[in-house]
Amino acid sequence: MSFTARVETDFDDIAASKLARNAMLRQFYEPFHELIEKSGDIDRSTVGAHREVGTHPKTGKPIFRPLWALWADAPAGQQRG
Repeated sequence: MSFTARVETDFDDIAASKLARNAMLRQFYEPFHELIEKSGDIDRSTVGAHREVGTHPKTGKPIFRPLWALWADAPAGQQRG
C-alpha cells in the first residue's frame, strides 16, 4: 500500500474511532523525525547540484543532470552519485 493510501485509510479509521489520532501521528512522526536527525551531515550546497553528463549532438552545448537523478538511475548495489 502506498504512503498516501495508508494515510487515507488511517484518516478513515480515525474518523470511525477505530484508530487514535495520537497513535497515528506517532507512527508517522517518530520514523520521520529519525530521518531528519540523520540528515544533519548532508552538505546542503550539493542538494540542487548538477553534473555534466554529455554534450548535445546538434548544439554542442553541455548537458547537465541533477545529482539526485544520477543517484536514482544507478543499478542496485552500485555506488550512486
